[in-house]
Amino acid sequence: MVVILLLLIPLFGYSQYGSIELSTGGFSFIPAFTDSSPNIIINAGTGNKKLVSAYMIGNIRMNTLNPRSFFFVTQIKLLDKKSKKLKLSGGIVFPIIQIEDDYTVKTYFSQRISASYPVTKKLMLNTTYIHGKGSNNDIEINLFSLSGILKQNKFSFITQAYY
Repeated sequence: MVVILLLLIPLFGYSQYGSIELSTGGFSFIPAFTDSSPNIIINAGTGNKKLVSAYMIGNIRMNTLNPRSFFFVTQIKLLDKKSKKLKLSGGIVFPIIQIEDDYTVKTYFSQRISASYPVTKKLMLNTTYIHGKGSNNDIEINLFSLSGILKQNKFSFITQAYY
């Protein structure tokens, strides 16, 4: 009986996900997290089917196994009617912790708003605006991104532009 319950909980329980990725370093879709060194990237979160969702991403440098960054995102769906194509969500990112090579820790707080619109069944347009401010530093950033996602069979091709 216990085995049956353990098998049914993942199927009918709340949705969560997690992954561990290995990066060779270099480019990141988030410019602040571009690193020339290889990283271990840990992702975990709740499913995005509910009104409120959350996820976290952590980076660890592979050569020293020292943490590099961590951030936790919560978001709420502002516009998500099944009959409407336009989807809109807003959220906060807190804390954002960035650890430099000399172990200097920088913390940030940011707000974000995202919109997505399916042009066709295979093509989706997304836009995101993020306003971030340093908690223990003088950095203030406004980031705007526009992306297109083309789905072909099981593959997704993503192109992004940042300002």
